[in-house]
Amino acid sequence: MTHIDGDGVNYETRLGDTTQTHRLPSKTVIWAAGVAGSALGKSLAAGAGAMLDRAGRVIVRPDLSLTGYPEITVIGDLASAMSYPADPAKGKPTPVPGVSPGAKQMGRAAAANLLRRLKGDATQPFRYIDYGNLATVGRKAAVVDLTVPYVGALRFSGFLAWLFWLFAHIWFLIGFRNRLIVMLDWGWAYWTYERSARVVAEPPSAPPAMGPPH
Repeated sequence: MTHIDGDGVNYETRLGDTTQTHRLPSKTVIWAAGVAGSALGKSLAAGAGAMLDRAGRVIVRPDLSLTGYPEITVIGDLASAMSYPADPAKGKPTPVPGVSPGAKQMGRAAAANLLRRLKGDATQPFRYIDYGNLATVGRKAAVVDLTVPYVGALRFSGFLAWLFWLFAHIWFLIGFRNRLIVMLDWGWAYWTYERSARVVAEPPSAPPAMGPPH
């Protein structure tokens, strides 16, 4: 993909050394190909010899550190990390998804490993715990896909799933003030069908014409 505008997209295809440019007319463009890693990854690759994946994320060791640089830890969207099972005989490492629960769990694991290093203990490999997925698919509609201990998979959708989605997002916010502001914002958007945050861009006004010098 090389260009997107209000009338369509431009993209290129390559066959050997030949590159062809194509135009696809469209009034609606949905981008679902993900994003590239931060430019900091390239800096780590150049300065510390870190390996990058095809999205530009830094490939880390099991404890989220860089090979040859145990004092450097990479977490979150910049890290191409694997989750290692508690019992290696029961499964293989799996990629950590680029979602906020993964980033938060990596942060806690990195802090715990830092404390272990200060004590002279060995670090532990990162293990991601998948609590499930929540997604809103419209007004009063959502889908819930959870893994409940001793119960198994829990899946439902519709209005109850939408209420569950709202409660979960409010619950995991930090601080009462943030929760209250988000509740008021969402309540206003729900009852008025309007967003509280708006950006109105106006073209800059032309400077007044200057008359002839006296």
